[in-house]
Amino acid sequence: MNDMDLARNPLHIQHGNVEKITIHGEKSLDTILKQYLMTDAAVICWQRHRISWGHWKNQAIQLADGTELDEDKILEIRVFNENEEIHLVRKEQDYCGRYVHDGVGQEVAYVDSLSRFFGKKQGQADGYVTLRDSERFFTMTLPCDDSSASYYGLVTRNYITADETTGQAGYNDYRFVRITSAEGGH
Repeated sequence: MNDMDLARNPLHIQHGNVEKITIHGEKSLDTILKQYLMTDAAVICWQRHRISWGHWKNQAIQLADGTELDEDKILEIRVFNENEEIHLVRKEQDYCGRYVHDGVGQEVAYVDSLSRFFGKKQGQADGYVTLRDSERFFTMTLPCDDSSASYYGLVTRNYITADETTGQAGYNDYRFVRITSAEGGH
């Protein structure tokens, strides 16, 4: 199934394995990322004054605009790639959240979905694509190596569980997987 099929057939249930590790009370973002992530990843960080995209490369966060990440202003952060994600929320001076690693651990059912970002590609450079939506006065620079498309989207993985008493199934967690082309012809 290609990424545009996710938009056309959004409820295709797949099966795999996943390991989830709870992170609670950690004080250093750098320590957490170095402990769990061994490969490059995309970063989105919600700060008090802005939302920033970037890369996790060479065991360091590199933001799209070249600025340093001010850890005191972080509210929430996701660092993700095809196989894993760290999702953390800042609670006073501590980070709480979880690490998810696909391909290992317990068996799970999941649904992948694609949500298109606002805006059309305005430019690209150094592993980033800049999208601009002139009607909303909105510009966003995303980490993405595929610079061939005009529109891009975020693939999320939604994990399914069923209540043992009622049998009612639903999503119990989700993670970001990748940023990809969101054009109908691909």
